[in-house]
This record gives sequence, C-alpha cells and structure tokens, in this order.
Amino acid sequence: MAVNIKSKDPKNSTRRAALSLIFITLLLLIYCHYMQHALIQLSFCRSLVIIIYLMVKKTKYYFNTFNVIIIERSFYKEDNNLSRFKKNFFTAIKFICAIGVVFVILFACSFFQGWVNVKDDGTLASSKTPKNVLKSKYVPKINSSDMNVSKVSDVKFCFLGKDFSKNPSIYYKAQRYYLPLDKVCSNLGFSFDSSNGIITISKEDFKASINVSSNTLSKISSDSKLRGEVLNEDDTVFLSVSDIENIFDLNADFNFKDKTINFVHNASFQKSDSPKTGRAAFIRLEDFGASPYMQKDTTQKKFKVFADFLGSNNIKFHIAWVPRYKDPENNIDNDLLTNNSIENVGFVNMMDRLILNGGELGLHGYTHQYGSEISFEGTELSKKANASEEETRKVIESGIDTSSALNLPVTFYESPHYKATSKQLKIIEEYFQYLYQPAGIIDFTILRRKGDNLYIPTPLSYVKDLNVKPILRGLNHPLPYQLASLYYHPTKELDFIDVTFTEDKMFYTYDDNAPMKQIIKAIKDNGYVTAHVSDFRN
Repeated sequence: MAVNIKSKDPKNSTRRAALSLIFITLLLLIYCHYMQHALIQLSFCRSLVIIIYLMVKKTKYYFNTFNVIIIERSFYKEDNNLSRFKKNFFTAIKFICAIGVVFVILFACSFFQGWVNVKDDGTLASSKTPKNVLKSKYVPKINSSDMNVSKVSDVKFCFLGKDFSKNPSIYYKAQRYYLPLDKVCSNLGFSFDSSNGIITISKEDFKASINVSSNTLSKISSDSKLRGEVLNEDDTVFLSVSDIENIFDLNADFNFKDKTINFVHNASFQKSDSPKTGRAAFIRLEDFGASPYMQKDTTQKKFKVFADFLGSNNIKFHIAWVPRYKDPENNIDNDLLTNNSIENVGFVNMMDRLILNGGELGLHGYTHQYGSEISFEGTELSKKANASEEETRKVIESGIDTSSALNLPVTFYESPHYKATSKQLKIIEEYFQYLYQPAGIIDFTILRRKGDNLYIPTPLSYVKDLNVKPILRGLNHPLPYQLASLYYHPTKELDFIDVTFTEDKMFYTYDDNAPMKQIIKAIKDNGYVTAHVSDFRN
C-alpha cells in the first residue's frame, strides 16, 4: 500500500520515511537471523546498505521499497550539515536499540518454552506437552486386512544364492511378498514350531517368538510389531520379506531388471551407545515417496544401509511420507493401493527397514502437488489448492487410508511447503495431535500448543547444498532454549554410500563426510538424545 508523505517539512518526511525503512529492514533482518534464514538475511542486508546509501546522497532518488516514495530533497543544508547528520545518526541509534528490545522479546518466546528433555521412560519433559491424548474420530475406509492376496509367479527368490522358488507358493499382499516360514527356517538351518498361537524359531543360542494374535515379534529381549502380518494360506504360515530380514538378520537384494530377490547375510554395523536422558533432538527426513528415483533398486539398497546406520546409533527420526507420486505431464500416477509392482514392493520394504530402525512416519500431504504440478515440487494445500473443507478432508483422509491399507502407521502431519491455511490447519488438527511444522510466522521457531494439538518447528532449518555448518553450529552453540529440530532431504546422503552384494553377503562403504553422519556426531558429542514428536505425552 503506497504511503503518501504529507508534511509541512518534506525534508523531515523524507528522513522519517527513510528511517522507517531502516527500522523495518533491521527488524526483519534480526528476525530472519533468529529463524536462521541465511538467504533472506543477505537480501535484507543488501537492502539496508542501499537505503543508507540513498540517505546520504544529495541526489534525486525514486524507489519503491515497501511502496514508500522518497521525494527529492537535500537532507542537510550546507550551513547545518554536520548537526543534521548527528541528529539522524542518533535517531538511527535509537531505532537500533528498539530493535534490540524486539530481539530480546523474540528470545523470551523460547525462554518461556524452556528446554525439552528426554526422561527415563522415553517421554519428553516440556511445558508444552498436551494434557490430553487426541483421538481422531476418523475411521480409515481401508485396512490391511481388506487387501487382496494373490500368488507371485514372476519373481525368483533365492537364499544365499540358492534358488528358493521351487518351494510352495509365494504370496503378495499390500505391497509385500510373503514366503512360507517353515521352508525358510529349513533352508537356513533353524527349527520351527507353531502351537497355541505362538510361533517359535530357534537355532543354538538364538530364539525368537511370534505372538500371532498381537502380531508381535519377541527377539533378544525386545518386542516389536511385525511389519507385515502372519499370513495363513494352505495351512501354512507365511511371513513378509521385511519380517524375514528382521528375524534372521538378512538383507533382501532386490534386482528389478531380472526380477530376482536374493536374501544375503546383512553387513555388520558398529553399535553405538546413547544416553537415555538428556536434551532432546529431532530429525525429520523430508519428501519420501515412490518417485521414479526412489523406485530404483540401487536407491533402495543405499537407503537400507542408511536405515541400519541410524538404527545402530540408536537414533530416533521421522519420515515425511507422500503416499502417492504424480507427474501428470509424463502420465505418471503411482498409487500404492493399485499399482502392484516389484519396484513398489521394494519401496515398502525400504520403508519397513526405516521403521524397524527407529523411524516414525508422518503424512506430508497425499500427492504433494495440485493440478498439473509434479509431486514434491507442487503445493497441495493452500489458498488456491484444495481450499474447500471437503477437498482438504479428502487429501488428509486419502493419505490415512493408504497408511492403514499398507500397515505404514503415521503419527504426525506436515503440510507441503508449510502452505496450509489456518482453516486447513484447523481441519488437520482434527486428525493429528502432532503437526511437525511451525504454527505460524510469528512463532516460526517455537513449540506451540493449541488445545490438544502440538506444533513442532525446525529452528535449525535444513541442509542446503550439502552445507551442514549452520546446523552443526546450532547444535554445538544453541540459542537459549532453542529446540534442536531439523529436517534433511536424505537423497543427498546417498552420494556418500556405496553398496555391493555377493551371493551370500552384503558390503558397504559410508563416507564420514556425509551430512547426516556429521549431524549424528554433533548430536552425540553434545549429549543430545533423539526423540519422536509422539514422545510429547504425559
């Protein structure tokens, strides 16, 4: 909105307008420093230099920064040039002091937030923890039990290089392949027993058991949910590829070109102890979806190494998942509920691996695009995209339905590019207790509780162009009460990982200069304990 400068003294009006611009620019500069937006800081710094330069010149200037018109005037009469300069200088100093007060107020927001710490029981100690558990009223339209079961005839399975496909039927359900457990045990030299709803697998000093009714695996003093299910076909127990990998410490080597899957011994990863209590840190892996790049077997193999690395370091992390990938211009619409392919089975197997190694899934939209846009590039929820209540609910519920059908449980929501309107966010709050994004521009870096909902920001921002220094600086020298939360596009990590397979073994190399390796080291060196957003509970 243009400002008409009306004053008896145009010179004073000009000075006031210019000083106002300095004030606004400094305010935005400091706030963006607080939010750690380096590029915006640079832009405002440049604007500030230009404004000061214009102030001290005695030439006509016309510029539209913030739509204010600066009128040609000489700021200083020659006979009073120095006194005028001093007056303007001290006025600017006053404004800078005012900015300092604002800066302190911004820090106060974090001060009242306090530190977020991990307690002995794994929950988080925070004044922002919701008092009640929010339970969504929405019931998914599709469950994994509703998904069809079919036989697999076009994929060859091997164990340690030996053909396994001559054995009884292999099945497909909900983007997972299922193999007969008794034959797998026999092939690997394990004993198998099933009675009273308990399946027991043992060999020498190894023992694992599966509770069929609860779909739970007990192995080496730890319990976990099966990633697939206990499938009973032809009076035979079948388990998914992911669960077979987990039980027997194997790695399924998918070869999409030849349509073969060979189970090999998994590579060893050095275990690293982590403290159970301490200041909390949060990691979100951004933009996970079954895109053409993520459907490459080489990509998936590297991600499984990445998952094992995080798990071996006891790192809890988050996965911002986009269930359906679309590229309308190239006629690509990869709906995991309808597109049955070995590539998608490999993708879900990779997701299972991430979950088993400490990953917590959340929805990052449904397609992360709108109209003719490409997934990840587009914006799915905004003033223009799916703006009505009905459209917004359809986006949310479609993602939940896919999650339920594929047994990929989600606990948080992140709107694509943080573009959801306040009305859309209000609707999202009905479905999810945790929104892993800022609550708004003003509280961009602080936790905000709204009723039973909690907004979790990422004050440490993200890794841009492999430059991990700003995040390391934030971890090593945190601002007072700043939340150690960041996000990372993990495809960057894959350039630092190499994987090779023999008939019976997997080998890998993982460069220590990889961004996430550096971040994990800083987290450990500074005594942080990684946590899930769902750990904000009483």
